[in-house]
Amino acid sequence: PTPTPTPTPTPTPTGVNGTFTGIVSKKNPYGPVQVQIVVVKSKITAVNALQYPNTSDSKAINARAIPILINETIVAQSANIASVSGASFTSPAFKESLQSAITLAKI
Repeated sequence: PTPTPTPTPTPTPTGVNGTFTGIVSKKNPYGPVQVQIVVVKSKITAVNALQYPNTSDSKAINARAIPILINETIVAQSANIASVSGASFTSPAFKESLQSAITLAKI
């Protein structure tokens, strides 16, 4: 696959704005996890889980865990969020990809 160009943060008088995609974390043995954040005025305003395991048991676990992780991210404005009970593989993978997106955004 062709690598996606890395966006450059756009600093403005009102802060950083843009969409930043984290690394594909392979910490989850059931499949990769990748997170994308939308930043407006240096605040995380949206989080998208671009990739996550969606087969067998993972489907039910992640249907519950991903929305919780997304909400925690928006509240915390960082990757310093609690792991979701029952999602012991998805939680650290989500946080790893999230932190890389935050680092890329320089916020």
